[in-house]
Amino acid sequence: MPFPLSPLALLPLLAVLAGCAGDPEVLKREFVAEGDALFEEGKYAEAIVRYRNAVRQDERFGEARVKLATALEARGDYRNALAQAVRGADLLPEDIAAQVRAARLLVVSGQFEDARTRATGALEKDPKNVDALIVLGNALAGLKDLDGAIEQVEQAIDENPARTFTYANLRASADSATAG
Repeated sequence: MPFPLSPLALLPLLAVLAGCAGDPEVLKREFVAEGDALFEEGKYAEAIVRYRNAVRQDERFGEARVKLATALEARGDYRNALAQAVRGADLLPEDIAAQVRAARLLVVSGQFEDARTRATGALEKDPKNVDALIVLGNALAGLKDLDGAIEQVEQAIDENPARTFTYANLRASADSATAG
């Protein structure tokens, strides 16, 4: 015969559930999970709202800031994407992908020295990271170090010859060198 539960016996369980619903740590992770699902569906505006909600729960939640930057970039909001990517990379100094994303957006915004610094830091952790090599090459091209830019892109090609867009970066760097 089942043991009958009184309403008083349910109070501790309800208190635990209510506590989880208001716990910022739980909420921020739920918002990120919802944002991820929406992002995968191509619903970038809705994903942005969820990622921003996660950041509101924890201003120092680097993962949410990086994902927010990705969603903002997908919507074409590069200025805000840059701000979130840089802040996220600052909060996740060991995350190479976050550093490279911030560096790439810094190149796009013309902040070549900051991009060079971030890409160099990523390469200190992973010297064969093709994305970091390409971003560093682009930053160096922006700084008018065309020989250095070509060297970085050539190294990226050596690391992964199958990445055909790397050749386009080399061509652009070479064209800049001959035009200057």
